[in-house]
Amino acid sequence: METCRLRSPVSGAPVYYLRETDSTMADARALVAAGAPSGVVVLTDFQRAGRGRLPGRQWVSAPSESLMFTIAIAHLPDPQVTPLRAGAAVARSLEAGAGLPAGRSARISTRIRWPNDVLVGGRKIAGILCEYSSPWVYVGIGLNLHQERFPGDLAGSATSVLQALGSRADRDALLLSILEDLGDPGREWRAYVNDRLWMKDERALVTLPDGSRVDGVVREIASDGTLIIERAGVRVRLPAGELSPGSAGEDGA
Repeated sequence: METCRLRSPVSGAPVYYLRETDSTMADARALVAAGAPSGVVVLTDFQRAGRGRLPGRQWVSAPSESLMFTIAIAHLPDPQVTPLRAGAAVARSLEAGAGLPAGRSARISTRIRWPNDVLVGGRKIAGILCEYSSPWVYVGIGLNLHQERFPGDLAGSATSVLQALGSRADRDALLLSILEDLGDPGREWRAYVNDRLWMKDERALVTLPDGSRVDGVVREIASDGTLIIERAGVRVRLPAGELSPGSAGEDGA
């Protein structure tokens, strides 16, 4: 593992680079166990076993096509909102650094899919995985940059900066922008996320961790990161789940 010329804006901690690795999340945990400071980052060109938030899902990307890293931060306030703060950091960086249009009206503007995805043009461009081990939060981010195409099963649901804009993005500049945003605990995130919340004011289906399903109209994200949906005039808070279009119908829980 070698150090980069980059330094983490969170605390000036080192940014470690690996040409390839099994998982930057596992590498970051090992560095913390060895005494690394808060803000340490592990960056790679290729993950052999990158994980998604849900069991059985993997982050799939050919070498050097994505920005893939994990940052370990200690003593974050309100750690439960970190996935949404990270989503806001990615979306803001794409808008400011890669030139994606801002706001809900643009055809290919960014959307944040609760709880942990960033979409462009309705397709996933970034995924976020957060793991907690008090006082540490490990934030893993995968952002599609240079893919010209995706394999068949992802072709209709994934996109990249190159596909969306027709130009290549500066990986290091995006990394620093995202880290600077995450490193500012006072940076506003909730209004930004709600402005770009995917499925806002539309009927959606939420699959809960126990497999049951709830349908309702997506209203907003609360200050604690929970999703608020409205059912028959009643607002319901959901702390975790998988958001998708559609309705559970009359049998929805």
